Amino acid sequence: MRLDIILAVLALVLAVPCWLTIRSESVEDFIDPNAIPMLFPGFSAAPVMFIEIARRRSEEQIEAQNLTAEQQFEGIAFQRRGDSWFLVRDGKLNGLKMDTALIERDVLEHVLDLRLDRDTLVPRENVDEEFRRANHLTVETGMTIICLGQPRAKNVRPPELAHLILGKTTKRGGAGAASIDGYYVCNPSHPREVVIYEPHSQRWNVSIRPSDWSDKLIHEFLMAEVDTFVISNALGQMGFKLNSAKRWEPIPEQFKAGDQPLDLKIVGRLKNQLVGELFNTFATVRAVEFLRGKVPQDAVGAEVIVEAVLKDGTAYTLHVARQRNADSNSSDAVASNHKFKFRVIDFDVASFRRQDPKDLFHPK
Repeated sequence: MRLDIILAVLALVLAVPCWLTIRSESVEDFIDPNAIPMLFPGFSAAPVMFIEIARRRSEEQIEAQNLTAEQQFEGIAFQRRGDSWFLVRDGKLNGLKMDTALIERDVLEHVLDLRLDRDTLVPRENVDEEFRRANHLTVETGMTIICLGQPRAKNVRPPELAHLILGKTTKRGGAGAASIDGYYVCNPSHPREVVIYEPHSQRWNVSIRPSDWSDKLIHEFLMAEVDTFVISNALGQMGFKLNSAKRWEPIPEQFKAGDQPLDLKIVGRLKNQLVGELFNTFATVRAVEFLRGKVPQDAVGAEVIVEAVLKDGTAYTLHVARQRNADSNSSDAVASNHKFKFRVIDFDVASFRRQDPKDLFHPK
């Protein structure tokens, strides 16, 4: 028994210095990311009011269209208003709301993460004009991203908070997206400071297409907020009111078979579950894409009109046009609370198109 105690004490004595050695090595190996200098010292997302993304068009396009130096670049620009971002400098989609989460994730968070880490810096002696062109780190070859602050005066360009060129992906063998380790990035003010940036998500999605950034949500509300719900299509019209028990009731004067009033005395009970399914389809409407140019609601040539009036009097109306063609899976639409024309997936609105008012009732 005494020997066992002595051996246990010796084991503990030997284990302590071993643990201390391992701990000291792990502490030495740990590097606080916040201690690594930022590519853009002092950068913060809060003061950013404008974002510009641009790239040069292809040589084929430039030559074919004989573009001037200014026309050779294409891009997109966003402006922050309050907590939301909007498309600006676009003649036909100007003012379109953007997806704030996408802009934060695919622009601001990446700029914040860019560091001058000695382990990811390309040796300066390797960075020359040939290297920069080969890896798309020039204005002519890469994607330029600029974050701007609040303008200090009218008609004066806002101060630049970050200005970078996003270059080619870096790979260490393999093929496909899974083999991408990072991206070459540089600040054009210090062109020889090239960083190999490895995003946490492994991808850095940057686009100059408005549809890739836009907020696709047209409207969204809860059934508990609704007072009435009406659908009009080629087969007729049907209207419902939500009662205090949260069940739908037919509004007799809102029912038509074709263009003739439908006598509800000849039908049975309302299929509440079916009406609920129709309502749920309308309660959340998302666009596939937005179409250039603002149009009045009657310009869409509506085949289907759906409306919900909330208890506070707010009305949400959707006008859906006929299917564009047999090969298309989307239709043009406009909404009362959105100033741009857009497209919706036909599958999402098919139930409104084909719903026969008489089929909403059980046989009598």
